[in-house]
Amino acid sequence: KYRERECSIPATDDDVNSCSHFGEKIEARTCNTDPCPVDGGYSEWGEWSTCSNDCGGGRKYRERECSIPATDDDVNSCSHFGEKIEARSCNTDPCPVDGGYSEWGEWSTCSNDCGG
Repeated sequence: KYRERECSIPATDDDVNSCSHFGEKIEARTCNTDPCPVDGGYSEWGEWSTCSNDCGGGRKYRERECSIPATDDDVNSCSHFGEKIEARSCNTDPCPVDGGYSEWGEWSTCSNDCGG
């Protein structure tokens, strides 16, 4: 928006505004800076994908669709509503290992007679 004011001092022969030393004739200011409402947006989140690993840590994903058409430069018009794809860790327990230690054997005799 803007507003303006009139100068009551007559202009000089070279058509210079005689009020210029009092400041600007026109003042501008921004207004209504909230984004315009948008028809559309993201859908609800879809189902989570299967985890990428059975154990040892993997990733799973879910996605949602944007109902606002992409712009000419193929930019996702829903990007100001957040991410289209969400990822999360899954199956973080260590994988089982075939093999390992046997059960403990019997104690040996002490290597010293005294002093530990």
